[in-house]
Amino acid sequence: MEWYALQVTTGRENSVQARVLEQLERKGASKYVSEVAVPSMVVIEIKDNQRVERQQRLMPGYILVHADWIKAGVALLAVNGVRGFVGQGEDPAPMDAKEVSKLLGRQSKTVDPETAPVKIGQQVRITSGPLCDFEGEVTQIDLRAQQATVTVQIFGRATPAQIQWRHLKAQH
Repeated sequence: MEWYALQVTTGRENSVQARVLEQLERKGASKYVSEVAVPSMVVIEIKDNQRVERQQRLMPGYILVHADWIKAGVALLAVNGVRGFVGQGEDPAPMDAKEVSKLLGRQSKTVDPETAPVKIGQQVRITSGPLCDFEGEVTQIDLRAQQATVTVQIFGRATPAQIQWRHLKAQH
């Protein structure tokens, strides 16, 4: 199975995704498609002084399918709202798996926990930013974002702060 991009009616990606899944089930082709995805991300906007979260499509007019094209292609193209596939002539062009992982927010962790510059429970000093020269304890590590949650004392209260590793210095 490989990833393919299907061109669909713009603004109807989610409903076409649902129709694709229904069509595959009806035609008995669902075993040839492991996933149908609409690449999107959460966007935070301020409207009328209210914080509003919404989904923003990363590829308007397209959905991604992880499929065996030879066995499921006909069923996929027969869905109302599917206009075609990305490719040349009769042949769809498979997408790069790393590119799809990036679009779907599934990047692999780039740092091994053993190579992280700080460890959970370690005392650190913050070296820059608004909390410069504060000391605290590392309570969490986010490998993908390369940051740590450091609990610092502000006005006598334990306050967690997310700090990039480059702004931390381990205490001895």
